[in-house]
Amino acid sequence: MKKILWLLLFVPTLLLGQKNIDYSFLLIPAKLTENANAIVRLDEGVFTIQNIGKATLKKKYVCTVLNQEGDDNAELRIPYYSLMTISNISGKLYDRMGKVVDKLKKTEITDVNTSNYAEIGDARIKVAKFNYNTYPYTVEFEYEMNYESLLFYPSFFPCQSTHISIEKASLQMITPKNHQVYYQERNLLNKGEIKEEKDKKFYTWGVDNYPAFKREKYSIDWMEQVPWVMISPKEFEVDNKHKGKMDSWESLGMFFKELNKNRQDVPESTKAKLQQITANAKDDYEKTRIIYNYMQSKTRYISIQLGVGGWQTMPANLVDTKGYGDCKALSNYTKSLLDVVGIKSHYALINAGPEGGFPVSANFPSPRFNHAILCVPIQKDTIWLECTSQQQSTGFLGDFTDDRYALLITDNGGKLVRTPKYTMQDNQQVRKAEVLIKETGESKAIIKTKYSNLEYGELMNRGYITGSQEEQKKYLYEAMNIAKFDIISLNLKEDKSRKPSLEENLEIKIDQIGAKNGKRIFFTPNLFNKFSIPLIDYKERKTDIELPFRDFEHNDELRFTIPANFQLEGNFESVNLTSSFGAYSISLTKENNVLVYKRKLQVKSGRYPKEKYQEFLDFFRKVDKYDKMKAVLVSQ
Repeated sequence: MKKILWLLLFVPTLLLGQKNIDYSFLLIPAKLTENANAIVRLDEGVFTIQNIGKATLKKKYVCTVLNQEGDDNAELRIPYYSLMTISNISGKLYDRMGKVVDKLKKTEITDVNTSNYAEIGDARIKVAKFNYNTYPYTVEFEYEMNYESLLFYPSFFPCQSTHISIEKASLQMITPKNHQVYYQERNLLNKGEIKEEKDKKFYTWGVDNYPAFKREKYSIDWMEQVPWVMISPKEFEVDNKHKGKMDSWESLGMFFKELNKNRQDVPESTKAKLQQITANAKDDYEKTRIIYNYMQSKTRYISIQLGVGGWQTMPANLVDTKGYGDCKALSNYTKSLLDVVGIKSHYALINAGPEGGFPVSANFPSPRFNHAILCVPIQKDTIWLECTSQQQSTGFLGDFTDDRYALLITDNGGKLVRTPKYTMQDNQQVRKAEVLIKETGESKAIIKTKYSNLEYGELMNRGYITGSQEEQKKYLYEAMNIAKFDIISLNLKEDKSRKPSLEENLEIKIDQIGAKNGKRIFFTPNLFNKFSIPLIDYKERKTDIELPFRDFEHNDELRFTIPANFQLEGNFESVNLTSSFGAYSISLTKENNVLVYKRKLQVKSGRYPKEKYQEFLDFFRKVDKYDKMKAVLVSQ
């Protein structure tokens, strides 16, 4: 895909001041309609900074919608909170020829509180939309946003979805001449333009004629494929009273340290309780585990996003009294409890969940984090604590916050570090099963499976481990790829250590292990662990490959006791595969009247060049094929 990016030269008044622009569908370049559900005709922002704590953003957005799939792009959605105000919202609706057919009325603008039952917050969103479905049509919206806090600057991110073309997009930032900013540019053909006039600076970025495209399966992060600019100030002010600097991770961390100081006191009764329950702890790890479990038993998670409270934690004594808090408050509370028993810890900011959004860079300080956790650097080791979970084991992060940057808030300011990575040796699933097959095909299986680390974490995330026995059985009935079976017994044994695991002991009765045809039974030895992912052929792969899971290894050994008068017919093919993406092996051997099936699958995560895409397809297609391979039993 050819990307044509343009640099909008300095113009004191951009298109925001222009009138009578022709939005006829016929004027759209043909290449912008290919693979597109909508075309952004204009996405323009002018961000004017008055001082380190106040600014105004003027926005104009024009979009032509080609079909029903593009309708979402015709809706104006403006998130805001108490330190921001929205004004001068206007809108127009045009038909395919660019003729105005409707104008936005004030009654058509809704203001919605986005906080749910588990939140205390002032986050809101203004929404405006025309009800129109004669395609193509065009919408035009304009509005202004006033900032009373400048910890975050608007970013330039015009291409936010697939199947959307960009005709013109721009961001102009106007600052006082002595106001210093930092910016990070990615995937732009030309760098931003900077001009000075009298006592002001003008920064301008733009994109022109950017065609729509469909994202390839297993491709690299979206932010590596599209143009964007992220901007941060050297100095900033929040809520007219909290000032800080962002010229280094150290200084940004110092701002958060000062913002949250004097919020670590806990009641004397709680201090006495902590000393009592840790009195016999043999080491700092044991103390940390006891304190963490105490916190989990005493609190619950609730999101708090009130003004500066989006970044400032609740005081620890209030969490102690109320019994709830958000990620910031619960991490700070746990830190405060550890302080009582003499264990040093560091509050840490992090981006949780699937990797995405603006990347954290060691060379570009930015506060764009969405979560807080706790780091406990005990002797010769470091423990990380996820303080919003009431079930997590001490020191286990899971794939929610593993293997990524975190900003530690230390006494000396911020320090950027990486959280632990779970390896293939950590993420194991080991299964052993004894299966008794009757002449009729009816079977009984006793299965013991151990899930470790992220394999354990996946079951925790799905609610399997913490659910009732009825819920656990329901999960297994849905998850196990067996046509008809009954669970006779189920027992789970959880090891909540730093590298947690789950031992699952299961006994089931299978109505038919396979298809019976005369004196033969056709069945798949891989009863419990078929691995299959969606695979797509491309005529020409355009992007590198990135797998959406962590390294893991599965080992299965199933022993099938067959009737004395049955034999294995023919030869079951043994398989050994090796690939850049992992390794796979299966075998089926006979020991008297017992068939022993062994399977091993190793999958390596990571990034691979696009030239390996055919190897990727070949490997996982073979895994899928051999996982389903059948064996034949025949009676003598």
